[in-house]
Amino acid sequence: MSTKRDGAFWTLNRGYLPDQPHTRGGIPGSVIAGENVIFENEGYSRVFGGWYDTSEDNAGDTMAFTAALDPTSDTVTFNSGDHRDYINPYQHILIDGMLYLLLESVDATHARIAPRPELPAPLSGLTVKRVPTLHALNTKRGSLYAGNPVKVRGEAIFAAGRGPLKVAGAATSAALTASTTPQVAYPITGGTYDVRNVGFTKPASLPSLSAVSGGTKNMPTEAFSIKLTKKRLGFEGYGPASEAIEGATLTAGQRYELTLPAFSTSEGQTAWLIWATKSRRGESVRGPWYLLGEYTTVGSAIQIEWRDEELTDELVDNNDTPPPCLYCLTFNDLVLMCSFGDNAEATGYKAGGPGVAVSKPFNVEGYPAEAHAWVTPAEDITLAKAGSTYCFFGTSNSLSYGSLAGSDISPLVIRPFWHTGTSHNYSGVMAGDVFYVLTGDMLIRTATGQDVQYDFSAGVKSTLSSIANERAFVGYDAKNGFIVIFASNYRVGTGGYYQTMALSYNMKTGTWNTPCYLGTGSGADFTVTGCCSLNDALYFITSAGDVYQWDRASDGLGELSGFIATPFNDDGASQYLKTARRFVLNGELDGEAKLYRNYDYTGLVAGTGTVPTKTLTNAPETPRHASWRPNHKGRSFAVRLSFTMTPGTRLLDDFALEVEGRDGIVY
Repeated sequence: MSTKRDGAFWTLNRGYLPDQPHTRGGIPGSVIAGENVIFENEGYSRVFGGWYDTSEDNAGDTMAFTAALDPTSDTVTFNSGDHRDYINPYQHILIDGMLYLLLESVDATHARIAPRPELPAPLSGLTVKRVPTLHALNTKRGSLYAGNPVKVRGEAIFAAGRGPLKVAGAATSAALTASTTPQVAYPITGGTYDVRNVGFTKPASLPSLSAVSGGTKNMPTEAFSIKLTKKRLGFEGYGPASEAIEGATLTAGQRYELTLPAFSTSEGQTAWLIWATKSRRGESVRGPWYLLGEYTTVGSAIQIEWRDEELTDELVDNNDTPPPCLYCLTFNDLVLMCSFGDNAEATGYKAGGPGVAVSKPFNVEGYPAEAHAWVTPAEDITLAKAGSTYCFFGTSNSLSYGSLAGSDISPLVIRPFWHTGTSHNYSGVMAGDVFYVLTGDMLIRTATGQDVQYDFSAGVKSTLSSIANERAFVGYDAKNGFIVIFASNYRVGTGGYYQTMALSYNMKTGTWNTPCYLGTGSGADFTVTGCCSLNDALYFITSAGDVYQWDRASDGLGELSGFIATPFNDDGASQYLKTARRFVLNGELDGEAKLYRNYDYTGLVAGTGTVPTKTLTNAPETPRHASWRPNHKGRSFAVRLSFTMTPGTRLLDDFALEVEGRDGIVY
């Protein structure tokens, strides 16, 4: 709202600012409270667009074990089995309908969770449910229970985390059940996938290398050696090399013959690479080795020969398999396996640590130990995001940024830049090349890790403080230019069920929108458990497995209710009575106006109390001038405008309140 001064109408160009003076007019062009209102360019407003049901389903699953909670402790007790076979650190779960973040697996039946349960007394026998996450996979959405999948160089899908991978709501042709052991689903003939662990083992069964006649390349009279590496046909990457296989000394006109071993089908191998030595003094047997070519004939003899100039890439034999980890990430030409440490157990169900395993630039199956990078201080990585130039990592107590160092040995360098941390992998998001992250009671942003900004969130600190970060998910709406924070289990609706609050920041105008509420509060909980940006739109998923598009109305959604409340204006003279003579509104609002007086801030925000009220009927919601003559006295005035309207409808352009002093002067 704005107050008319000498005939001026004010717009809401400053948006939602709950943390401001509540009287003396507050900050012109702003509101101190509201619900389901979006502020657009130049301050005109519209009704929140709602949530569009994509009809995609990625439902979670209910565990066979139950849980016991105690309000005096952050420890949950599971009644049987080993929860570590199903739940990773920093994974979200539902316990009795409430969303919790698992922080640490203490042992098979105990874990630490956050936030601490708010219960009147200890409870046991509570249902435990794994909930789905949501991720962008090129043009489709993918979901897991924990961790994430990424597309790598075309159609191959790498994944680390927990649970079955679904793409567009359906399982992949060959089921990928994610674990802390990184896996790859790579495309094969027929449009289907083959799913295997990332990387290969060192070849153990080696052939002999015999000299035979029939050579055409005039190989020198020397002995040569070769090495073998495993790979997948048509897919870039290969594993560690075999021991050297030394051939006999060739004579004029000879070449080599060998029979390649059978493929390691359990590892997804479908081809061999042969690496050979050149005819250099002292190297023809001992190496180095260079790529000769790819071969698919196994079980029968093949002949090979070469000239030195035909050999290409030099073999660098450090193609280790990636360690157990919690997340995977693509950064330029690299694949990063994030959050590993020394606590990985043989079963592979425990991971989490300060380490980042970095693939080789042209070998996404190889993760050299010498290329590992680490965050400082050395804590579990809870978040990993990448832009085009920098990548960002979060732990419980710090934030770091990573950049490429131009080194073939240690390509990634990680440096700390902030000393408050993040809760989980959805605590931050990349908006283009700018990293937005929820940390403490602030939303901060940076493009380089050295240009941190946080003042833009100061005006909504009280709202951010009311959010449990462990239950918050940060997303990017590229179409509108919004950063959106989804706060699950935020409030109980009138029907007794939980709603999610969405607080959004308009990057284009630098203003905040009022909180928007997802779900009706009746019939079932509406609990957001993940979100992703795809095709310029923002999508989110709920604990029920339903996928929705943010700020887009769905058929059957009906109308949404909301309000805006202005600061109290006393024109700097609260000691004098004034008369509210006329209220004028320009827009399409269909609802009512309430006039609050004498700094009744509590009543203004809640919409309670016996106050002057004007019904502003406007069906079917068309542009109009609406006016009201309240003629009520008070020392200060504020207006509360409430509505029940079609999602996305234009709401207000501007409005004014004309106040007259006792001496007849118009303020």
